[in-house]
Amino acid sequence: MSEFYRYIKKLNKQKEDYFVRATVFEVLGSAYRHKGAMMFFGKDGKQYGTLSAGCLEEDLSYHATEVMTTLHSKIVEYDLSSDNDILWGIGSGCNGKIKVLLEPFGWSYVPPNHNQPALPVIERLLDDGKSIFIVKSIGGKVAAGTMIYCSNDEMVTGHMDQGVQQRLVSHLNEFSDLGTEFQYTVVQDLESEFVFERIKPRDTLYIFGAGPDVEPVVKLTSAFDFETIVIDPRSVRCNRNFFPSADVLINEHPEVFLKENRLRENSYVIIMTHNFSRDKQILPLLLDQSPPCYIGILGSRVRTERLLPPKQLLDKIHSPVGLNIGAEGPEEISISIMAQLIQFRKLIC
Repeated sequence: MSEFYRYIKKLNKQKEDYFVRATVFEVLGSAYRHKGAMMFFGKDGKQYGTLSAGCLEEDLSYHATEVMTTLHSKIVEYDLSSDNDILWGIGSGCNGKIKVLLEPFGWSYVPPNHNQPALPVIERLLDDGKSIFIVKSIGGKVAAGTMIYCSNDEMVTGHMDQGVQQRLVSHLNEFSDLGTEFQYTVVQDLESEFVFERIKPRDTLYIFGAGPDVEPVVKLTSAFDFETIVIDPRSVRCNRNFFPSADVLINEHPEVFLKENRLRENSYVIIMTHNFSRDKQILPLLLDQSPPCYIGILGSRVRTERLLPPKQLLDKIHSPVGLNIGAEGPEEISISIMAQLIQFRKLIC
């Protein structure tokens, strides 16, 4: 959940404050947002994110104040079916029931059964490019608590009864194999309810080229949780003056970079060099290592076919890069590219 990563970076700037995290953990029928959707409430009344079209947040804020005062988690249920729609906002049209978990959150907050704050640990692991799994007991015979795993069976922090932990590993493995990011389940043999979360680090996007048309692309990709790396040999272009929001700037020829470095797993690549010969060198080098999950190439499909890309990459190449929305000019094209990246990211999640 890159959304989670974005939020903890915001909370990192307010280390002394406590927040309440509200997470949708069960949906029956239709709802404005899906299971796993989250938002945060600050002690000053400020809200980060949303869980509905505006019909639930005010009521949730009252519950959040209680949780912030008691530092005890709470579950709130809303019936958004048509008969009760007037309570939550006429015409919301959700026509479903949702359950929301509200829990204390903050940089210095120590969750139940932990001996240290969990958030700095989570941030460190995500910054290291590692996915983590969070398991929470939210009801039943097992006492409320949270455990954080760096892999399916490697606990990083938290503590529960040894027998409970051992039983949960098999359920965690099943959750991991599903490939989903969020699951609420009743573990019958423990007679308890649990929430399983998979938190992924930011997706890495490599952009080859640093022309003027790359600038609006980097602004958007950085804002939408991509760790953006721009690679171009021209130091007069590939610098902070033109790309202040890029995470990494590398002054090197793309083919040299690819020969000396391996791309991160499940990374994204956009080729915007405007140089046919260079593009022709880049594509085979991408195949020499684990191919990225996404490759976008600026230019027409005919031009891309002339590059004679390896057949193994053809199904991964998006050319011309971006969704076909009739975009013209760098700003509109950057929006079409960002839209395609979001669409692709949702499809593979």
